[in-house]
Amino acid sequence: MKRPILFRTLWLLTLSVAMFSCEVEDEDDEYGPMDGQNVTNGGTRYQNTIFMNATATRNVAFGSAEKAAGGTEQLQMTIFEGDGDTGTNRPVVILAPGGGFSSLGFEDMEAYAQLLARAGFVAGVMNYRLNESNDRGEARMMQAVVQAVQDMKAAVRYFRKDAAEGNQYKVNPDKIFVGGYSAGAVTALHMAFVEGTSEAGATLASIIEANGGWEGNSGNAGYSSAVAGVINMAGGVLDPNYIDAGEPALYSVHGTSDQVVAYNSGPADGTAVVLYGSQPIHDQAKTVGITSELLALTGGDHGAPVDISCGSCNVRLLGFLYNQVQ
Repeated sequence: MKRPILFRTLWLLTLSVAMFSCEVEDEDDEYGPMDGQNVTNGGTRYQNTIFMNATATRNVAFGSAEKAAGGTEQLQMTIFEGDGDTGTNRPVVILAPGGGFSSLGFEDMEAYAQLLARAGFVAGVMNYRLNESNDRGEARMMQAVVQAVQDMKAAVRYFRKDAAEGNQYKVNPDKIFVGGYSAGAVTALHMAFVEGTSEAGATLASIIEANGGWEGNSGNAGYSSAVAGVINMAGGVLDPNYIDAGEPALYSVHGTSDQVVAYNSGPADGTAVVLYGSQPIHDQAKTVGITSELLALTGGDHGAPVDISCGSCNVRLLGFLYNQVQ
């Protein structure tokens, strides 16, 4: 009698994992069903995956910057486009990997960049400067955020510069989005919603000033680093009041049981730095009247938002972006 019990237990565990990774607050999939990693609802560009594959151009240099530990970081990204895409005036999504500001996990963001490229976007996965020391105190971690923000701003400026100087990637410079996972999402959120030292708070403002200002010197000076929207996968901010009326649209996806970057608020990744997660971020965005969508993965852990097999997650991500580029 033990074998049927074992099989039943394994089946229940499998079912619970599926529910754990993809359960959401609102299960209406407005933008069509999933077939694997294909969003299939009429083949509408930016809303559905219309290309079978994506082409990657690797090691695209977009700048360089001084590292806190000395030396220079060469800033590069991999740029994904739909295989055979001849479209012009295409929106751009720049994604930053997670890794606690001590490493970079490119695989997750490259999977999403391929999904976006197959839907007709130009998608870049960038590197950024890291905290290469053993110091994970508040000041050093804030410095890591500042430097990563400066590098992301350089990546945005790279596409605007390219658009002005021949437009190799055939992009719409008015439709550039940034996003990322974990530390990459922390970077994107602060990049989009902190205007500079005027609203940063004393500690962060002093670190910004000591590191060359909010725009930084990572490359492509003279072009705007403004963005049209933010994709927040399991990220957080130092203060949700950074988010003001008239600022970029926001899409967040977060596991409600995240122990690394809290869904509500708490110390991040074993440090003393308190971050406010996607729920208070979303609440503040709605309070000030900017577009904000929150996909809460009930019971999900820190890795749940980057489960590329989560069909509902992919549908909603493309649905958000599709609405923003119309």
